[in-house]
Amino acid sequence: MIKRRRALLCMLAGLTALPATAADPVQQIPALLKRLRTRQDIAALTQAITLTASLPKQKAAQQRVLWRAVFSAIDAETIPGYDFSDVPELNLAPPPEVQLPAGAAPEAIKDKALREAYEQALAQNQLKAQRYRYQSALREQAERARDLMSENGQR
Repeated sequence: MIKRRRALLCMLAGLTALPATAADPVQQIPALLKRLRTRQDIAALTQAITLTASLPKQKAAQQRVLWRAVFSAIDAETIPGYDFSDVPELNLAPPPEVQLPAGAAPEAIKDKALREAYEQALAQNQLKAQRYRYQSALREQAERARDLMSENGQR
């Protein structure tokens, strides 16, 4: 029964099969959290949360330690005071002097200085979008972890 539940939770977390070390998820979770910190791998965080929540009641003490590790990893990656209302642009407009529509290719700008300024603005917006997606995913996974922890009767 426990193996079926773990397999189902792993499938829901986006895994196609149980990991090789799934026999003892307690050992697998720290490695998953390390992947979050080193590669900003949200899928690894999702797996760590799923595996932590799926631990049987006999491992409640270990589960509490792992929940602390999960939240510690999330806190370490979260930017304090991140402004979620500062959303990146979907299509950045080129400088008004070139009279091109938003989302135009930089190559369409003949003036070198204007093209470089537009390329820099595009690069900054792309970085902003990556940061926004990552911080949003961290926030979603923190909420998911809190919900699963509450369902298991832990705080």
